[in-house]
Amino acid sequence: VMSGYVLGMAATWGLAYTLRSDANVRIDVLLPLMGPRVRAIVDFVAIAGLAFLAYIVTWKMWVDVINSYQINQYSNDYPRTPLFFPKALVAAGYTILLVATLQMLLSTLAEKWLPAIHKLMGGAEISHKDLHEESAPTDRRKG
Repeated sequence: VMSGYVLGMAATWGLAYTLRSDANVRIDVLLPLMGPRVRAIVDFVAIAGLAFLAYIVTWKMWVDVINSYQINQYSNDYPRTPLFFPKALVAAGYTILLVATLQMLLSTLAEKWLPAIHKLMGGAEISHKDLHEESAPTDRRKG
C-alpha cells in the first residue's frame, strides 16, 4: 500500500522535473521541417495545452483531497491510512507541474515581448554580445 502511495507521488512530482529538464518525449518528426517562428508557436501551444490540462487535473485533485478529508475516508487495508494524505501528495505534484508550465509560458512571453517594450520606451537595443561583455570578469592585474 505504501509503495503505491510513493509511486503515485514520485510519478506526479517527476512530471514537472521532466518538463523543466527538457527530457519529455515529443514527436520530433515534423519539428525539423518547421521554421523557427512556426516551431516557437507550436511549442507555445503545446505548453499552453499542458498548462490547461495541469490546471484541470490540479483543480479536480484538490477537490478530491478536500472531499476525502471531509468525509473522513480511509483505505480498506492495513494500515488504515486517511486517504486525504496520499491524495494531497499527488495533488501537490500536479500543482508543481501547473506552476512549472505557467512559469514556462510567462518566460516565453517575456522573452518575446520585453525587448520590444524596452525599445518602445526609448531604451537601446541589447544584443547577446553586450550581455556577455558585461558579465565577463575583468583582469585587474593589467592595470
